[in-house]
Amino acid sequence: MVLIDAGPLVALVKADDHHHAACATALKGVHQPLGTVWPVLTEVMYLLAEIPRAQDAVWEMILRGVIRILPLDAGDFPRIREVMRKYADRVVDLADAALTNSSC
Repeated sequence: MVLIDAGPLVALVKADDHHHAACATALKGVHQPLGTVWPVLTEVMYLLAEIPRAQDAVWEMILRGVIRILPLDAGDFPRIREVMRKYADRVVDLADAALTNSSC
């Protein structure tokens, strides 16, 4: 499984993003499922709030199984908290910390 964060996911569905071509090309070379977590999906939907068609494209990728939503539960919280504390000087947000903790 290949983990995908908000930035590349937004770039995939937003044609005018300056990383769109690179992300689309990279996706063609990925032959494993993509995985992400709910905090990343929340961030993506926020970033695409003014582009409903792009939001819908993300949902379509999830519904078709191109992207899998990986589970997080209370057992993951201590590690997520630890990552956020460890990298506080680099502003690691919840989505990033949760993604680093996801099991795939």
